[in-house]
Amino acid sequence: MSVGWLLALAFAQAPKTAEFRSNDLGLAFTHPKAWAFATRRGVSKAAIAVGTAGERAMLEIQPTVYSQAAEEWQQLQALAIQQMKREMVRQWKEEILGVPLLLTRCSYRRGEQDRTQLVGLLYSRTPKKLLFRLDSPREGYEGVEFELRAALQTLHTLDGSLPSVEDPAHPMTPAEAAKKSEPPPKVTQIEDDHKGGGPVKGGASLPMAAGGAKLALRFGTGWSGSPTGEDIVLKHPEVKGEIKVAARSLLDSDPARKALLKASSVSLNLFEKVAQREETLPTTNKAGVAVARVWRFGAATAGEMASCDATGQAGNFYWQAAFLKQGAVSAAERKLVDALLDGLSLEPAS
Repeated sequence: MSVGWLLALAFAQAPKTAEFRSNDLGLAFTHPKAWAFATRRGVSKAAIAVGTAGERAMLEIQPTVYSQAAEEWQQLQALAIQQMKREMVRQWKEEILGVPLLLTRCSYRRGEQDRTQLVGLLYSRTPKKLLFRLDSPREGYEGVEFELRAALQTLHTLDGSLPSVEDPAHPMTPAEAAKKSEPPPKVTQIEDDHKGGGPVKGGASLPMAAGGAKLALRFGTGWSGSPTGEDIVLKHPEVKGEIKVAARSLLDSDPARKALLKASSVSLNLFEKVAQREETLPTTNKAGVAVARVWRFGAATAGEMASCDATGQAGNFYWQAAFLKQGAVSAAERKLVDALLDGLSLEPAS
């Protein structure tokens, strides 16, 4: 089967999407259409299929009034877990829309099944805050969390503004509390007459193999590559670090999204503190490949550190890339790494 047919099949099988919209929260996000939300008394729930046949995770979204300190919220979650005799796994915070996302993960047993629950609160200065609970069988939880994170990457306000961070020391005024978030006026988009010329492949290539097939890794000029076992290490004279790339086949490897989640979890353990995390939804790059990536910036024992894990899938094959640098990453270095991923492709060898 040709690469063109593989790409067409991949896009044809792409899940259809729908929009979750809440006027109470002034927020909306895009999610798989299979998440059929039902709302009752202000609480929206959706059942999400997990890897095991017949099993479902439950996602619950609820507008919540909370204006105390973020630390107190996390303490309340820890106390609730203790009272329910569940096991605390982790508490941490990330950033989305420029404000903290307070997260708590716990594990527990329901009947004969081990389960995992993730609770998140968007700590925005709004009358009502986004609260979600994701409850899933432990087997299959990682894939469901990845889907939720992908959906949250599309989160946006209805009026197009960015929220500010809650400030318990200065309670909201009645005028602030009464303010409604209205959608912006509808804008008619006019298509450009210019049509794209199709995928643009990298000018350099090296042989690889996966699933018993001979493949070629295509990448941009300026980068040099050398085999390291079954993988390829890519280097650039202006990037102080290397990118390790592996070839994968869906015939004998995890799905790309699960592979990325696993790799990202391994990278996370290398950090003592994460100051910034950026996750990108699967987006078609210049070479026609669906690329997803996770950047982290923070500190390890030896000082500053940065990592980037990414996958790029076309048809039944995907590449998996990992970048790790001890020390700060300059804007120029990041631009070069992102540019590489935006043109990286894996295809059957001619």
